[in-house]
Amino acid sequence: MKFYNAPFTIDKKFYTTLKTKFSELDRESYTHKNIYIVLVTTYGIIQNTYSSEIVSNVVKMGNLFLD
Repeated sequence: MKFYNAPFTIDKKFYTTLKTKFSELDRESYTHKNIYIVLVTTYGIIQNTYSSEIVSNVVKMGNLFLD
């Protein structure tokens, strides 16, 4: 878990890390179900090529604590 005090940006290095973890989980789990990458963030993410390709959904912290 990481904390950033601004919107998070997925760069090439983090994208590669996520793709590797995704591939390992898919290979090791022997499941035929879909795997989704969901980020829970305080301020959201900055949309770019990497984020739109790998992230399925973004949940902002404010959505978790609605009245």
